[in-house]
Amino acid sequence: MLARYVKENLRRREILDFVCRDFDQYVWSLRSLDRRLEYFNIRYTDRNVELGEIKTAVRQEMDGPGKLLGYRALHKKLRQVHELNVPRDIVYAVMYNVDPVALEERAPQFKKKKPKSNFTSRGSNWIERFWRELHERLERFFKLPLNQLKEQGQYDPHDENHRLLLAYVMIPIVQTEVNTFVDVVWNSHRIREQKNTFLPDGVPNHIYSFPEKYGLEECGWEVTEEQLAEVAELSDVLADNDDYLSAEFRNKCEQVIADPFGD
Repeated sequence: MLARYVKENLRRREILDFVCRDFDQYVWSLRSLDRRLEYFNIRYTDRNVELGEIKTAVRQEMDGPGKLLGYRALHKKLRQVHELNVPRDIVYAVMYNVDPVALEERAPQFKKKKPKSNFTSRGSNWIERFWRELHERLERFFKLPLNQLKEQGQYDPHDENHRLLLAYVMIPIVQTEVNTFVDVVWNSHRIREQKNTFLPDGVPNHIYSFPEKYGLEECGWEVTEEQLAEVAELSDVLADNDDYLSAEFRNKCEQVIADPFGD
């Protein structure tokens, strides 16, 4: 657990909040946290990682959806997905070495920006910002090749078999990348302080877990497994097959491509 918090690059006081809540049988302080990190040899930065290992991970990411990420977001993926606790400046240098043109194009001065306005909402702007980031950093990666398939006549959106085949291959891949984007890039990124807004600055995971530290209020309530089971029984929501493909069609696909993630 401590290693995960460090990979997310949480500050020590933020980690302290989590461990005080989740492991309240122990006495915690910043000093005791530091001692435990030292005991388990958990470090924010590992200077012993080979440069070749970093280059391999960066190339792998930039051959996929990671090509649309900035160096801060890619740095987070390297820490959490590839388990490489390397400095951010090294990630930037390797990205520039691998694809300098793409890195420069992602710089703020190259992006077309809408005029800024003062936001005061506590809710909807977070959601709108999330969808914008998802589109710019992930969705565009998948849209381009799909549009190329359509333009080249290899995919007909009106052909049911084409749609189902595409769903079999693409939905697991897209879902995995979306989950990674949410968990690694979005929920663990640090929101910088903004003027003239009510938006808190900090890490979304920490803000969600400790809203009172940001002047916010916890408005949710706990739901038991028994309550969920009762609702499921009354609504019959679990009676339907949640697979987007029929069993027959999926079996035929698996005879050709057993695993969409396979090489």
